[in-house]
Amino acid sequence: MTHIGHSGKVLVMRIFIAVLVLIFSLQSLTKADDITDFEIDGMSIGDSLLDYLNKEEINEYLERAFFYKDNKFADIFVMPKTKNTNYGMMQISIKPEEKKHTIHAIGGQISYKNKISECYAQKDEMGLDIDKMISKSTKVKRFDNEKHTYDKTGNSYTSSIYYFLENGSIDIQCYDWSKKLEERYEDKLIISFKSNEFRNFLINEAY
Repeated sequence: MTHIGHSGKVLVMRIFIAVLVLIFSLQSLTKADDITDFEIDGMSIGDSLLDYLNKEEINEYLERAFFYKDNKFADIFVMPKTKNTNYGMMQISIKPEEKKHTIHAIGGQISYKNKISECYAQKDEMGLDIDKMISKSTKVKRFDNEKHTYDKTGNSYTSSIYYFLENGSIDIQCYDWSKKLEERYEDKLIISFKSNEFRNFLINEAY
C-alpha cells in the first residue's frame, strides 16, 4: 500500500504497531532502518500532531500534560483512536511552544498493575518481533532493573530493550514503580518511538 504526497513522490507504507502484534509492511522486503517507517494509531515521528488533533484539543491535553525541565517538552496522554487495541493510553511528546507541534516521541501504554512479571514476558515477546524487522547492523541494548532517575529514592526500576536507528530509536520498557509512586503511577509497559533530539534531551536535560 502506497500513497502519493504533494511532491509527487511515492511514500513507502509505514510499519504499523497494533494491539500487541507488530505487523510488518507486506510491500517492504527489506529491513526497516528509519524511525518514520513505524507508527502507532496512525501517527509517526516527524508528523504534526495538528494532523490528528485540532488546536483546541491539543491545548486541553496540555493542561493535563507532564512538563519536563524548563517546559522544553511535554508528554500528553491521549486515548487510542483504534477500537481493536490493548493500548490503554497513547503518550505523545511535543514541544508545547512550537506552533506545528511536531511529534518527537509516541508510545503505546499497557497497564500491568500488580502483574510486573507479565510485563517482562510481553516486553521480551515484542523484542523478538522487532528483531525480525530491523537490519542486523542496528545497535541493540538490553537492561534489566535500572533505577529510574525520576524516583530520587532509588526504589523504582525499568527493564528495557533499546533499538538505535539512524534517526531515532525504539524503546520497549517495563516500569516497576515503588510502592509510594504506585499511588500516582501504574506499573506498565510502553513501546515507544523517539527522535534523536528527544532521546538526547531525556538523557542530558530532562531530569
